[in-house]
Amino acid sequence: MVSSCTQMIRKGFLLFCVLFSLLKLQAQCNPPGELPTATCSAAPLTCLSDACYTTLNNPFNCCNNFCGANTVINNPQYFQFIATSTDVQINIHVDNCNNGGAGLQCAIVTTCGWAPCPGGVVPCPDILACNAGTSPGGTMVLNATGLTIGQTYWLLIDGENGATCQYTIN
Repeated sequence: MVSSCTQMIRKGFLLFCVLFSLLKLQAQCNPPGELPTATCSAAPLTCLSDACYTTLNNPFNCCNNFCGANTVINNPQYFQFIATSTDVQINIHVDNCNNGGAGLQCAIVTTCGWAPCPGGVVPCPDILACNAGTSPGGTMVLNATGLTIGQTYWLLIDGENGATCQYTIN
């Protein structure tokens, strides 16, 4: 027969294991070595499936109307990806946001030397797809067609008005 003291130790150990596993799951966000960068040229080439990150807090101000009226890049971060299909869909779920604006905006760009589209109307030569803003709880959807299989492209994610948000790429 198991004593009540032994049962308490077992329950305590089980609780510890559950809490430790939750902490370990939380630690998977912002995986080391795969963090996005504020510059396109230094962006990591990483698997974007089920990736969880927090936007960088790096003040920047560029490109009025880059993705539509009244859109400005305030704290960009980049990832590289290689097209495995001529059509790509990237879904980015926006979670908690702090500072500045109320959400995130994003784009798929063809080169590090990209230029904003005239009048913010996409697609244009450098910006294949963009989402001008999504609030926490929503999902940004980027659809790009006509990509070249094997070519490198960049995913740009930016906090609206400098917002820092958690997000998951699906």
